[in-house]
Amino acid sequence: MNDKIKINLQIADVTYPLFIKSDDEELVRKAGKQINDKLNKYRAHFPNLEPEKFMAMVALDLSTENLRLEKKNDIEPFAESIKQLTEELEEYFKKE
Repeated sequence: MNDKIKINLQIADVTYPLFIKSDDEELVRKAGKQINDKLNKYRAHFPNLEPEKFMAMVALDLSTENLRLEKKNDIEPFAESIKQLTEELEEYFKKE
């Protein structure tokens, strides 16, 4: 069964027909709204810039936010500590 649906998403005054998983519709629409909100913020502050510059700044904003979240959710330091503690516990119980 094909669970893809067609939606029309408007970003920066352009409508994009997209085929997406039906489960992703809300997420995709929220992403489009987030892009348009950021775009409108830049348009309000810098009304004389070309549209491609607005889109570049929106892309930079969203990418920076994404990288911050990735860094914030990085569990590697914790995983290494857990591994070390596990090894110490295993060594301790071997002695017992």
